[in-house]
Amino acid sequence: MQDIMNLKRFYYLGRFNSLTGAWLLILPSFWSIACNVNSLAWNQQVYYYGIFVLGALFMRSFGCVINDLVDINIDKQVARTKNRPLASGLVTKKEAILFAMLLLIIPIMIFLTLSMFAKIVAISSLFFVFLYPFSKRFFQAPQLILGIAFNWGILLSDAVINNTISNISIILYVASIFWTVAYDTVYAYQDYKDDKRIGVKSTAILMGDEPKVYLFILYLLMMLCIMVIMYLWQMIFYSYIGIFIAFLYIFFNLYKLDHTDSNDCFNFFKKNIIFGLLLWLIFIIMSIYKY
Repeated sequence: MQDIMNLKRFYYLGRFNSLTGAWLLILPSFWSIACNVNSLAWNQQVYYYGIFVLGALFMRSFGCVINDLVDINIDKQVARTKNRPLASGLVTKKEAILFAMLLLIIPIMIFLTLSMFAKIVAISSLFFVFLYPFSKRFFQAPQLILGIAFNWGILLSDAVINNTISNISIILYVASIFWTVAYDTVYAYQDYKDDKRIGVKSTAILMGDEPKVYLFILYLLMMLCIMVIMYLWQMIFYSYIGIFIAFLYIFFNLYKLDHTDSNDCFNFFKKNIIFGLLLWLIFIIMSIYKY
């Protein structure tokens, strides 16, 4: 029983108990893969989806551990995070560093199979992965840094599959950055009072007590980017209906959002998974039509 409890510490440290963040990391890669692999055999498509699920899952946990190491003193002062394994003392810094290194084993194995160009693209993401935990100390919009790092899979998937980065991937990457800034701002409202008291920076504090207009604009910019992709792909008019349905879903939930209610904020955060899955389905349909 003691051995199980010891392992459970690391289960929570790597956030394996809550996979919402993992889904939000995986889905942009899925969008990009859907845009690029439809002309390939089904077993090749499954392979690409598989390596990006594994890579994203373990890299997300690695990022969570690094974030907790950097934020250990901040987390102790925030109601939502004070019981995390590092902040509460259940895991030592030395144990967390060792665990972080173990989490990199599978991503490194995948990395070694990539082309040189894809390896360069993959390594380039690490700067933003390590910058993000520190950004909330000096940058008013750390969610922007998170968006840059969190959606790198879009660029990487194109590099892995096609050994290049297309204009479509760049536009999709920009769209996903808008998305991440929006949903993570809502997530940050869970800690709004604590962050203001401590002096931690976030887009939630930047937007203040009336964030919905800003959030609506971010999702609208995302939608416009996706419509540009559809235009470049010369999609027929009816294919735009799916985009409108997906965004109608998220706009409706944004309208209902009470950003002063922590539970409501987290529920909205989770609803972005459904939104992301709807977009993935749309991209699959678009890709079939395109090819």
